[in-house]
Amino acid sequence: MRLHITTQVRVVKNELLPQKKEYDSSELLDGLGRAWRAWEYSQTRDFNEEGSNSFSFIVLDVILDILERLDSNSRVQVTSDSYDASNPPDLEPEVDNQDPALI
Repeated sequence: MRLHITTQVRVVKNELLPQKKEYDSSELLDGLGRAWRAWEYSQTRDFNEEGSNSFSFIVLDVILDILERLDSNSRVQVTSDSYDASNPPDLEPEVDNQDPALI
């Protein structure tokens, strides 16, 4: 049973993004588009079949894998950090100016 499930997961992932070692950015973006549409489809339908929620997780795994690959392909040198942990922003004025009705 485990072998059949593993094979089915690989088939679904391969449909969204054909598995290989190296990708160019256009292949990754095409795969991301397919995976995103599949995830969107899974979220807009009310599935009652067994395993339908698993499909969403499989597709989400593909999306995250593609985003990770895109990130590693497009590494650029950052000249400054937008959030410097040694100098955190002062959030007290924002807290003091909140509408009391929201608190």
